[in-house]
Amino acid sequence: MIQNQIRKYHKNSQGQYVCPYCQETKKNMNTMHYHLKKHDPDLPFACKHCDAKFVYKQYLDLHYQSKHFQIQKEASKHKCPYPNCHFHSRLETNVRTHFMRIHCKDIVEPLKSSTSCNTLFCKHCVQDYASPTAFYYHVYDCAHPPLTHPAHQAYHTFRPPPMDPQEII
Repeated sequence: MIQNQIRKYHKNSQGQYVCPYCQETKKNMNTMHYHLKKHDPDLPFACKHCDAKFVYKQYLDLHYQSKHFQIQKEASKHKCPYPNCHFHSRLETNVRTHFMRIHCKDIVEPLKSSTSCNTLFCKHCVQDYASPTAFYYHVYDCAHPPLTHPAHQAYHTFRPPPMDPQEII
């Protein structure tokens, strides 16, 4: 849209601003200004699955969720292996972090400690982690669910159990 076209809206007899393209009315000038962006043929956020274009990224995200949910679901190909958990992500690391945070909480919490610098500290390996995500990603290597734990079987979908030395021979 050419910049001088933006100013072509006018007020009607009720004092509302009228869009010159679709006749929609707005009470405030700034609201009309944002509305006019919808008529720009070069909207910045375009859907890669259809011809829809949007002024704001959040509108594109909502569009994906409502119109292309199945495509989004297929793109999130990594699923949490815990029984009856519906968490999924495009990244396996996100699933791994989720798994430790949610399903192995009773094993992880005793290993977790906060330092004075708002970092997390692993009591098992005596290391600091700058973010909770880094800590939970790391703790996967320190916390191993015992055979009796409900998460034991699912834990080994990320890493196969160690081989029995007898099987190597």
